[in-house]
Amino acid sequence: MSQIQEMIKPAAAMLDTYPVVTTKQKIKQWIKTCVPGMTPEKAERYSWPQALLAMGLLQAYEQTKDKTALSSVFSYLRRWKNSGYPISHVDHVMNGSVALWTEEILTREKREDAESLEALWICREGADICAGWIKAAKKTADGILAYRSQHPDWLFADTLGMLCPFACRYGVQKQDKELLNLGIRQLELFFQKGMDEKTGLPYHGYDEKNGMKYGIIGWGRACGWMLLGLSQSLLWISEQPAGAEQADKLQAGQPAAQPSSQSVAREGCNRLLLLQQQLLDSIFVWQRADGGFSWQLQAQEGHRDTSAEGMIGYGAWLAAETAAVQRSEQWSPALSRLAAIMQTSIRDGRVTDCSGECKGFAEYPQVYGTYPWGSGSALAFLAVQLFREENNDRAE
Repeated sequence: MSQIQEMIKPAAAMLDTYPVVTTKQKIKQWIKTCVPGMTPEKAERYSWPQALLAMGLLQAYEQTKDKTALSSVFSYLRRWKNSGYPISHVDHVMNGSVALWTEEILTREKREDAESLEALWICREGADICAGWIKAAKKTADGILAYRSQHPDWLFADTLGMLCPFACRYGVQKQDKELLNLGIRQLELFFQKGMDEKTGLPYHGYDEKNGMKYGIIGWGRACGWMLLGLSQSLLWISEQPAGAEQADKLQAGQPAAQPSSQSVAREGCNRLLLLQQQLLDSIFVWQRADGGFSWQLQAQEGHRDTSAEGMIGYGAWLAAETAAVQRSEQWSPALSRLAAIMQTSIRDGRVTDCSGECKGFAEYPQVYGTYPWGSGSALAFLAVQLFREENNDRAE
């Protein structure tokens, strides 16, 4: 696991500092404040790029127990709390997943030092604030959350990875049917309205009001967001025991007509498992000869994108590891090939070959380098995949 430990330090440093605002950017922001009607963009300190980094660090900690990884996440959560848990759109809700995962680690390891107890309190408070924001947020006509308030009918694939895992996990753990239903419904509706029928791959998004689909088919990160959101959500909703809560109600003489969060989860799970299998099949048809995935899956001669590869790899690994898909063994060679090509993109612990930030539907800059969304997702996938491969080698 030496390569994973080498990746931890750069990822932790990026979580501490991203985004770095240059002098040139500061001047541009100042100029905008002087022009009537123009609003300077604020640096996002607690959004999805940081949450993806934290996710990668938490998964790396699970495999290596490297204190640097967990301490970095503690520091991030503390800054998040000291800033007032800012949430203005769904991107920020992904921090709720970081909080729940960190809480799980702290509880499992029975940590009682002052730093851990502080982090535990922050995790619980932050998760509750994220849940409250989701409930209060304006919903679309279909009862789900749009990506941005200025486009209240636009649904993006990105939202599936940012919102649904938190809503489903919180819904199951806190017995909150409202959040659980929303997480499941957000996933199902995108499969109904945002997919390309011919390829089985997603568009980047769709307009709920007129049904128009937007962006390109098979954008790598859209596929990654979708698979990641689906697999992380299914981790929680697939673990509900059949019939237990109905039996308890009947024994207590209570009517069993109203579905509990467990029954909601099981019903949603059965539907989503089929969709997960279909999505995995549709995605891995486009795995390249070198084992990687292009920035747009069908662009086989285009540039590889480590952020798409990390999200797809981690989502597929979670699906196969939890036996949530049929023929789980078929993914093992594909994931090994993916991990091998991704390792060629690591320089001094930093993940390269990651595509730049998307600016909206059909705005995919052909700029490649080191970004949080590649570093976090690649770290998460490689941590679990390389750990499993090392264990298999030892067993042989």
